[in-house]
Amino acid sequence: MGWRVRSTGGVPPLGRTWPDLTGEHTLGVIFADAVGRKLYIPRGAVSADTVRGTPATPPPAMVILSATDRKILAELPLSGACDGAAFNPATMDAFSTHGNGTMTIVKEVSPTKFEVLQNLNTMNGARTIAFDSKTGRFFVMSAERGPAPPPGAGGRQGQGAVIPGSFSILMIGKP
Repeated sequence: MGWRVRSTGGVPPLGRTWPDLTGEHTLGVIFADAVGRKLYIPRGAVSADTVRGTPATPPPAMVILSATDRKILAELPLSGACDGAAFNPATMDAFSTHGNGTMTIVKEVSPTKFEVLQNLNTMNGARTIAFDSKTGRFFVMSAERGPAPPPGAGGRQGQGAVIPGSFSILMIGKP
């Protein structure tokens, strides 16, 4: 049985988050499996060049590299531009959150074989992710927004104001 959103609301227990190490959101985050010696690199978030209208970046993907020899082991499609990611070493699953309201779950089948296990619908804007290693659950959070304002200088679309009382925390785990 696949992953599912289990509940909303409340405050998650302390977990482990993976920061955006790039600053430009071009790779999103980088996280490592120290035991398996692999690097998981979600690629394809919106970059400054994409906003300026230069050629599009490659499609969103989870690139998995060997930390030993830096060879690409796999490149799997993501269901949206990556905004956050986490890794569960107990299950060998990698999770990538996307602002479009989806989460891609990648499974390590063997040391050299990986597959997209599931594309899970979460909540629009649910990009930040936290992992609770004690329960194996993940938490994403978002809020509903009102209508977006007209594009400003440079044509960049802004976000609408947060609707009061709409902040939600989604708990994601297996049934």
